[in-house]
Amino acid sequence: MTLNSQIHSLNSDNKSSHNTRCLALGVFDLFHIGHLNYLKFAKAQGSELFVAVASDDLCFENKNTFPIINQHERMAIISALAIVDHVALVPSPIVKTQSTCKWIQAWE
Repeated sequence: MTLNSQIHSLNSDNKSSHNTRCLALGVFDLFHIGHLNYLKFAKAQGSELFVAVASDDLCFENKNTFPIINQHERMAIISALAIVDHVALVPSPIVKTQSTCKWIQAWE
């Protein structure tokens, strides 16, 4: 079974996916097929896909190195995908739970 048929099967089985917003997070540096498959899977889980892209500073804070592609270009790449409905920078690390809840709530 191909990934696309698996995704279709999951989406067909999940009747509650209508009007469901899904959030996918990542750096998405040097965009590749794994990124695309991840976003396709995320989109199949609901009706609207929000993608949060890690900022350059956040990447440096976590990995002590900057991404090869800057945050604005990574966001432009993600925004160009038809399956993506909304794109924004991750304003704080996910481990900062209260801050994360605030920015996720701001996206409704």
